[in-house]
Amino acid sequence: MPTFYYKAIDHAGRAQRPATLMADTARHARQLLRERGLIATQIEDVSQKQQAQQQSVQQQAARP
Repeated sequence: MPTFYYKAIDHAGRAQRPATLMADTARHARQLLRERGLIATQIEDVSQKQQAQQQSVQQQAARP
């Protein structure tokens, strides 16, 4: 399941501490945040970045 980094505000407009959560899609992540009483201001799929970084490291390690 992908991991999403998010920034959010509460219904009073107060910024919440940025964090991550696991969800099927960005839309699902927004839904989970709404259920917590938060409004997403930024959502980013960080699992794709992590996979790309791991592949890059593996490719570099495989070079002679």
